[in-house]
Amino acid sequence: MLLNEEFVYSAKYGPIYAGEIRMELVRISPLVTDSSSFYKIRCSLKTKGLFSYFFRIQDTYESVSDIPSFVPYKFEEHIREGNYRRDQNIVFDQEKEIAIYDNRDTVKIVKGVRDIISALYYLRTLDLESGDTIWIDVHTYKENHTLEVRISEKGDYLVARPILKGVKVFGSEGGLVLYYTNDEQKIPVLIKIKMIFGHIEAKLKRKNLTSQ
Repeated sequence: MLLNEEFVYSAKYGPIYAGEIRMELVRISPLVTDSSSFYKIRCSLKTKGLFSYFFRIQDTYESVSDIPSFVPYKFEEHIREGNYRRDQNIVFDQEKEIAIYDNRDTVKIVKGVRDIISALYYLRTLDLESGDTIWIDVHTYKENHTLEVRISEKGDYLVARPILKGVKVFGSEGGLVLYYTNDEQKIPVLIKIKMIFGHIEAKLKRKNLTSQ
């Protein structure tokens, strides 16, 4: 999976076109001396068309993570959902086992912890089989959690259901379902998100993979 990637998804709310989800993975120069290189992961969600009149979303998440562990060193999010706004920047000092929020607050972490975005990319590097349950240490909103991911199979695809108990990160608790190609790359071809007001379904419409 060590490629530069760009995945673009067309999102629908029932029969209504809702907007676009974009996931990008780009290899960058190392941030620390004991790593060969890093990835910058960027995920963006943007509503478009008629759906934006009902509920406007323009969210962006970025994670800078080590290769191939996907252990993060930086994470930021910029949330724009209706009238709600949130901006957050986190620096992970994995050696000192702390996370620094917006250059102010310091929170204790577990060494090797991942953010939500890097955890989902790390999942793709694992050998997954139907019936597996994967546990990943994650840090979000100044708290440490264990992300549970249940793996099943549907047709030609592996299906992953991430569950972060007590935390509504993926729309609602247990509300995210990912369909991956059942091969080494594990490309996410379908994303389903359960929201308070219904379901969003995003299908892969374009991909761009380039070698290092």
